[in-house]
Amino acid sequence: MTAERHRQNYAFWKPPELRILQRHVAALVEGRCRRLQDAVEACKTEMDRQRELRPDAGWPSTSRPASAVRWKLKKTAKHAGWQSLRVHWSPEERAAFDRHVAGLLQGLYYGPKQAARACLFEFQAIGKWKRSKGGRPVRRSLLAVRDRILVRARKLGWSSAETRWLPEERRVLDKYVRRLVRSPGLKLRTAVDDCGRDLRRLHDQLSREKPDRFRRVIPRTAATLRGILGRRAVRMGRPLPDAWRPDEDRVIRRFARAVLDARHADVESAARACCRALGRLRRGWRTTDPARFRRTSPRTVIGTRNRLLELTHSFGERWPKSGWTAKELQACRRWVRWYMRCRTVRGLRTWNAAAEGLCEELVQLRSRRTIGACGTQMWEERRRLYEPA
Repeated sequence: MTAERHRQNYAFWKPPELRILQRHVAALVEGRCRRLQDAVEACKTEMDRQRELRPDAGWPSTSRPASAVRWKLKKTAKHAGWQSLRVHWSPEERAAFDRHVAGLLQGLYYGPKQAARACLFEFQAIGKWKRSKGGRPVRRSLLAVRDRILVRARKLGWSSAETRWLPEERRVLDKYVRRLVRSPGLKLRTAVDDCGRDLRRLHDQLSREKPDRFRRVIPRTAATLRGILGRRAVRMGRPLPDAWRPDEDRVIRRFARAVLDARHADVESAARACCRALGRLRRGWRTTDPARFRRTSPRTVIGTRNRLLELTHSFGERWPKSGWTAKELQACRRWVRWYMRCRTVRGLRTWNAAAEGLCEELVQLRSRRTIGACGTQMWEERRRLYEPA
């Protein structure tokens, strides 16, 4: 793509383009055009034809690419109330879909893709029936049906890690869940190792004695067993792991304040230092609280990092991945307006200069945004301020 065409992808839409675009938006909203792709092709064709017939009507320097036409047409049509036909499922499709989601939850299918294939086969029968009645059914892809089944099943509590367990495997799982509930002092890691060993023995036995059943076996990882055993044991009454205590939070808050005061390069280095401090605190429990020392494990760097981020946000100061404040947005709009005034100056990299200027101004507001984040927010504000709806 040439530099000129690259710039054209982000150029403002001109009045003759918008007039043609609005006609095809109306065709979509009123139902005169059935598919978005048909409207895109017709709009692109008319723009190119009108550009040749009236070259002096104020067109942009190069022809608008089809991808840009599609993006603008879809966005404008949605604002006008249009919805894709693929969003609307008929009552017959929804009933079939619900049946196959229920089948997945009941274990009738090994996974969402198998359920989607069966669902799609039923959709084809529904389509034939609609065509016999003079209707025009919407074609669904296997990927679209599978994704929709997966989203619905997960909302209903389905997990791929808990599917395709043989009854013999579930009996092994149940045994170790009961052990975890009866023995709060039993470490989850020990139960996972023992459960994995028993499952491997069971699989060896099935491979010798029942090869047909062994073909349904899926090797289970330690992470899968840890998640299933931990969740089921907690549901059955096992106490949760030791929560963060006030003395630990005091240590973490000290490092959180150090992060905001820029005494650490980033959260990762602060989390490692904080984890070492928590380790020293825990070693002191050997004498002050031996029962707590035996009951707990050392905090991990990942867990410390997550708690550190949580407490850092609780101070209410700006931090990466938090929302932009009114003062930040006000500064962002000032730099967007500066960019719009100076963008035609030759030899000046105005967009980069604006992003860097915004980043420096935000530092004075005790806000640590990256240049990339500043550029992204400027792009959103530019569209909001200058691009017509």
